[in-house]
Amino acid sequence: MNTLNEAIELYQQERYRDAVHRLRLVTEFAPDNVQGWMYYGASLGKLGQWDEAVHALRQVVRLRPDQINGYCDLAGALLEAGETRAAEATVAQAAGLDRDHPALRELRRRLGGPPASD
Repeated sequence: MNTLNEAIELYQQERYRDAVHRLRLVTEFAPDNVQGWMYYGASLGKLGQWDEAVHALRQVVRLRPDQINGYCDLAGALLEAGETRAAEATVAQAAGLDRDHPALRELRRRLGGPPASD
């Protein structure tokens, strides 16, 4: 999809507002496009629009429940949005896939817990 490639290029150029406009189209017309949702959530996060980023990243997890990175990105956005309990639950889901994943250490630290569960 050409629009997705253009949006990714805009994201890489740190033109997040422009990327968001393109990615909104991608997710509207291709709602199962995981990469579109991932970049949409990341772009919204770069703009500090955490509630919207959470929504986008929930779609990533819905579409790819077997991929830990989506859970980690979602947990980070939930923390930024002030949704600590939801972030804790999301970290627990991620740990179910790979309890020793490197991104979980930082998320656990931010949640005030131990870096790894025993």
